[in-house]
Amino acid sequence: MTSKVGLSDVSDWCRRSLGSPVERVLFEAGFLSQVFGLELEDGREVVTKVRSCTPGLSGAATVQRHLWEMGFPCPQPLAGPDQLGDSCISAETLVAGGSPLTVGPQVAELHASALAELLAGEAAYMFAKTDVELDGCAPGATVQATEQFLVAYEHATGRRWTTDQREAAWAAGLWIAALNARVSRLEDRGEGFAELVHSEAEERLRRAGA
Repeated sequence: MTSKVGLSDVSDWCRRSLGSPVERVLFEAGFLSQVFGLELEDGREVVTKVRSCTPGLSGAATVQRHLWEMGFPCPQPLAGPDQLGDSCISAETLVAGGSPLTVGPQVAELHASALAELLAGEAAYMFAKTDVELDGCAPGATVQATEQFLVAYEHATGRRWTTDQREAAWAAGLWIAALNARVSRLEDRGEGFAELVHSEAEERLRRAGA
């Protein structure tokens, strides 16, 4: 368990990494992590997240940055993850406004249209995965198996994907692979999932257009 980080430390980090210290706190939240909504002295509004340092954080940030660059509606990563005390800190743009979606016909359509390629990309990795590491090996979809799944998915739906859609699916698959590696380490299951991510990350990133 990491110790809590004070606002002054966060402000100092923002000055170094974002070029401006904290002017005021917009909100503070979090359970296993500390989340600060902040207005900087230069007027920018950002969100900083302070959490335990794990190998998957850098990979997750890379995938999020790629999704944002592709136009997916997610916050723009700005800095980090960096070491801060015994924790890691990162910052992204604050996406303000909006309200929780309520039940209704438009909700399903909005979720489906936003997540169509990401649901397929995640499934392309998950379909061959289990939660158990056998003799240090992590059963999961290889790059070749993922490609076969995505091709089969296109055939099943009768719809050819654009380059951007295929890259989004590959990025989503890498994100879920990194998440599984992180969870496996936190639960002390072994290093199989992390080794699988390390051995295939470069190729998956290439196919994601990074």
